[in-house]
Amino acid sequence: MLNIKIHWFFKLIIVSFFSLLTWLGGLLFYVNNTWQLPAEQTTELYEVKKGWSYYRLINELASQGSIDSVFPFKVLRWVNPEFKTLKAGLYRIPSELTQRELIEYILNAKPAEFKITFIEGSQWRDWWTQLQQHPYIIKTLVSHHDKALNKFKRKGSIEGLLFPDTYVFYAGTTDIELIQQAHSRMEEVLNDAMHNSQLTEYDTVLDDYEILTLASIIEKETAIVNEMPMVSSVFYNRLKKNMRLQTDPTVIYGLGELYKGDITRAHLKQKTAYNTYVIKGLPPTPIAMPGKSAIQAAVQPLVSDYYYFVASGSGGHTFSRNLADHNRAVKDYLRQLKNKG
Repeated sequence: MLNIKIHWFFKLIIVSFFSLLTWLGGLLFYVNNTWQLPAEQTTELYEVKKGWSYYRLINELASQGSIDSVFPFKVLRWVNPEFKTLKAGLYRIPSELTQRELIEYILNAKPAEFKITFIEGSQWRDWWTQLQQHPYIIKTLVSHHDKALNKFKRKGSIEGLLFPDTYVFYAGTTDIELIQQAHSRMEEVLNDAMHNSQLTEYDTVLDDYEILTLASIIEKETAIVNEMPMVSSVFYNRLKKNMRLQTDPTVIYGLGELYKGDITRAHLKQKTAYNTYVIKGLPPTPIAMPGKSAIQAAVQPLVSDYYYFVASGSGGHTFSRNLADHNRAVKDYLRQLKNKG
């Protein structure tokens, strides 16, 4: 009788063992099969919020229908104990991932990067608009005159003190953080330009802020990099002789919102702090954000005997040594405009 009981006991153990193996096999098949199912992606960008755990992530994905159920991915965590650290941010999710690949991608990838580009010659009002319109920048500034900007300003203005470039950032970066980055970059570019410049007869005429002011005028006068050192020389020659700079971009800047697209004779006579047809020397602040080439031209102009320049009609400028030659160049330019019209 005892032998029969032992026999049935071992038989029960064997049956239970194989039943367990069958159950485990089915479970592993279910888990692995779920891992390999396509992930249902409803958006290209997926946000992992600050403080989320791995389990919060899989619960959120399951509730959104991106993965079929939570359990297979609890198993994934058990067999991969390193799956515990999540970095908050927006993730740009590739298409056609399996459910396991989706989880592993979010765990291992870097958050999505975004870009914002400020062009040479743009002004602070342009930067403000771009910062306000970008959907992944956190807005902390109340206005474009916010007190938080004061630490970046000189002579009460931030104009000319931010370097125009493409800046890469993660979602959640603040507007003031990008401004800090652009401000530091401008300091680097200006210092490098001044440190690496070669001596000319114009040296020591301008300080670093005046260099940025002149560079901003050069930037607005010509987009042709090869012309910038020559344009710079014209302004240095005029400054050296105490001549008025008579440059239209400064007039336009001084008019602000009053400028409607055309400069009139009345505008040229209107006294503003920036009207270089009226004031002598440089305006009080830069009039735009100059790029590297304009800064280098302001630091190291060509040495010339030119005092005037006007658009040539073919994309560049005609440079003149005296007013008579300049007037002829102006007439030629106006004649070309009339013929084209």
